[in-house]
Amino acid sequence: MLKKITSLIVSEAVINKLLNSEQFDHSKVDGLIECYQNGREHGHVIWLTTKNVAYYICQARRSDDICIYKGSYAMQSISEDAYRHSNSFKYNDLDGAVDWLLTELGMK
Repeated sequence: MLKKITSLIVSEAVINKLLNSEQFDHSKVDGLIECYQNGREHGHVIWLTTKNVAYYICQARRSDDICIYKGSYAMQSISEDAYRHSNSFKYNDLDGAVDWLLTELGMK
């Protein structure tokens, strides 16, 4: 049996909720969404290419909480400055994580 890593499921849920939010304006962002891995953390990164800002979304490695790091982009891993700027949300607080991202993206 194949099993998807929980952190990928969590990060994908945040991204899907963000992209399907009524407040999300696709015309205001240019960038890419891809996967990343940093040791035991696995997740997705939203990279705003025109601003060189990246949001690394994962499940925190020491808890089940949602973690979003904000910083510069680093291919396949997480940048040092992003690692120093983490934001945590309770495991089931998808709304809190999405609201924070919408505010960061200037849509709220």
